[in-house]
Amino acid sequence: MAGLAIILASDRHEKIQMVATLASVASTTGTPVKIFITMNAVTVFKKGMSKQERIRGEGAVSKAMVEKGAPFFLDLFMQVRELGDCKIYGCGMAMDLLGLKQEDMEPIFDDVIGATKFFEVAAGSQILVF
Repeated sequence: MAGLAIILASDRHEKIQMVATLASVASTTGTPVKIFITMNAVTVFKKGMSKQERIRGEGAVSKAMVEKGAPFFLDLFMQVRELGDCKIYGCGMAMDLLGLKQEDMEPIFDDVIGATKFFEVAAGSQILVF
């Protein structure tokens, strides 16, 4: 496989945590990973937010992750960029709509690009959508 490309559009804690986990496992075992953070997912990566403001859970698993101290998704994203072959891109359109610039975001984005460019960088990869 040429790699794994993940489109993260949801701001739900469980989905973001799943993307962070998949990216971590895949990239640290040698699979290149590219993540495109778009739509409502962009909103949980703004600088200055507390952990609680970022956790928008849907149910029992989200609550259990918080209660049992599971690794936080933002920490996982930062680690996977340092330790594995992972690139994370913010969605230019979603950020424009929300009046956000790359400097307004946590330092996990390698770049801010559009969907067309993401499909170019993800060419040949298996694509998952969350």
